[in-house]
Amino acid sequence: MSLLETRGLTKTFGRLAAVHEMSLRIEPGERHALIGPNGAGKTSLFHLITGRLRPDSGSVHFRNMDITGLAPHKIASLGLARSFQITNIFAHLSVKENVRLAIQARHGGRGVWWAGRSIVASTADAAMTLLARLNLMAVADMAAGTLSYGDQRRLEIGLALATDPALILLDEPTAGMSRAETHEIVDVLSQIPREITLLLIE
Repeated sequence: MSLLETRGLTKTFGRLAAVHEMSLRIEPGERHALIGPNGAGKTSLFHLITGRLRPDSGSVHFRNMDITGLAPHKIASLGLARSFQITNIFAHLSVKENVRLAIQARHGGRGVWWAGRSIVASTADAAMTLLARLNLMAVADMAAGTLSYGDQRRLEIGLALATDPALILLDEPTAGMSRAETHEIVDVLSQIPREITLLLIE
């Protein structure tokens, strides 16, 4: 059974066909890349898969469920996480708190600012474990917005991992990075467990 499948997915903006009858199938544990020039429709495809855009025609199936047109937060709750071209973090919160809140959301935590002490403590421990995997322990207490660009991208991957996804969509995870930062991101991606499926744009 495929983890993700799109069938004839199409989205137009006026006369521009951003995505035209796109069909793909991804099996659990696979790693794939969508490679193409700017304007080829790669990010639009991610938007269609994750519910940020509604297709004009076609469908999206995840874990054998038709998720076409579902709200992004509902799709995320099914185990599909993503990153964006522009870093999407809580800049004024600490690195640790960014990850802790993502973990808490995974467990259905609502009213996160008023969570009980036991929830805060358990998610804080889990956050530090994940930050250690990402080699971000040294900056755990820093405001996320003060990190280097490469560390911010690494943190965003951490936020995706914190939701315990079956599939992560990564939109140009190394764009704008130095050679050294690119190698660091590649190392992070190579250490993601094989049970998590990856689809990335470059």
